[in-house]
Amino acid sequence: MDAALDLQDALAEAQTRHGHARRQALSAADRDLARIRIYLRLANHWRWLSSGQYEHVSRMVLEIGLLLGGWLRSELKGKGGSGSR
Repeated sequence: MDAALDLQDALAEAQTRHGHARRQALSAADRDLARIRIYLRLANHWRWLSSGQYEHVSRMVLEIGLLLGGWLRSELKGKGGSGSR
């Protein structure tokens, strides 16, 4: 639960920041998402989740990861000024 709340906090911070501070917050969110993935794998391994629950949450985490990755790439592309927005 803490990792999920940390992820939410990092995303909220990224939304209100610009430049380097935003990239730092997005990187923190990426680390938090990685922690969530590990915890979910452990929960599945220990059978704390049904297979349906694990499948559902895995799809949600994948979607969040894709969105976060796109945001990070967008920020990094804009960093050098070579990318157009």
